[in-house]
Amino acid sequence: MTVEEIDQKLIKLRKFANFVITPLFVALIAAYFIQKKTTPLVIILAVVALLVYVPYGIVVCYYVFKRRKLLKNQ
Repeated sequence: MTVEEIDQKLIKLRKFANFVITPLFVALIAAYFIQKKTTPLVIILAVVALLVYVPYGIVVCYYVFKRRKLLKNQ
């Protein structure tokens, strides 16, 4: 895999984050502040946000370290 391919994958992941993860966290924060307490909706949104964000972060870290390793070897 080349550096350019990794850069393209990172751009796709950034677009995914902008399209999915950011609105999910905005909905979580809005639900919490509108309801003024922790309700099942807030808990469900928090769990879904966590289940989406953790794998996203792992994949991004993998590609960043792989890119860094390729650049170091060149």
